[in-house]
Amino acid sequence: MSTGPIERHLAAIVAADVVGYSRLMGANERGTLAALKAHRLALIDPLIAAHKGHIVKTTGDGLLLSFPSIVEAVSCAVAMQSGMARRNTNIAADVRIEFRIGVNLGDVIVEKGDVFGDGVNIAARLEQIAPPGGICLSEDAYRQVRGKLEIPITDAGEQKLKNISNPIKVYRIEPSVAAAVEPAAPLALSRRRSSVWTWAGVAITATIALAAITWFSLPRAPPDVSQGAAPAKPIASSAIPVIAVLPFANQTGDEGKDYFADGVTEEVISALGRFNTLRVIGRNAVLPYKKRPATREEIVSELGANYLVGGV
Repeated sequence: MSTGPIERHLAAIVAADVVGYSRLMGANERGTLAALKAHRLALIDPLIAAHKGHIVKTTGDGLLLSFPSIVEAVSCAVAMQSGMARRNTNIAADVRIEFRIGVNLGDVIVEKGDVFGDGVNIAARLEQIAPPGGICLSEDAYRQVRGKLEIPITDAGEQKLKNISNPIKVYRIEPSVAAAVEPAAPLALSRRRSSVWTWAGVAITATIALAAITWFSLPRAPPDVSQGAAPAKPIASSAIPVIAVLPFANQTGDEGKDYFADGVTEEVISALGRFNTLRVIGRNAVLPYKKRPATREEIVSELGANYLVGGV
């Protein structure tokens, strides 16, 4: 037993698990495991990294995640459910992998990389009452994201959660609402081509990320963003670089492959976000520029970035 001081901090906790996992495993153990691994590789893990999340631990059918920002935590949860809805489009209902997700903001105890306490327990209990494909938030989490996310959130009233002494006010993001959010991660292709595209995406992303990281590390004068005009939000040269990765364009002419360009954007954000010497603006802030053309001056002003990464 540890005798040192207890380390506590405020954290956004996300608990997610697979609906009907035992039934799925009983019907097709190998197929279920393969499908879950594919979802993790192509969608879920990249989203967690892009939103600055940390996988605290995994179980056979679940994930416990920690985020430094509750807005990023909820955004990640919504993106997960949106992406899963699309990946399940052509999958029979009885073999689909669907997640329930609970989100809480609370004080947690940190010990040897794990987290404990009511902050974690409440997230886990919220996950249990969430509908398949949906998300349940505690009142503490809801108060922090209210007005910051453009997504309908329903008041589900006070709920008595298992082994939680006091009733908890619960808010819910319905499955249909989460599914309607535009995805920002690559979707699955047909089974025959999925592995080819996945590895191609990884190779392209690695090349782009390396080029971007190298560019930002080179000594140079401040970038001329607007041909002589100073950015609307100047940042001191000693500050950590603030980078916005603009949405990559799909030039195939096939709108059905937009997911690939979105996946590259997501992976570049994730790759750059791993450097603690950089601050990378989250995907929710940059995605609107995919459909709303803007000048570099406008983007710099609106996002407060002093560097832009773009591609086609």
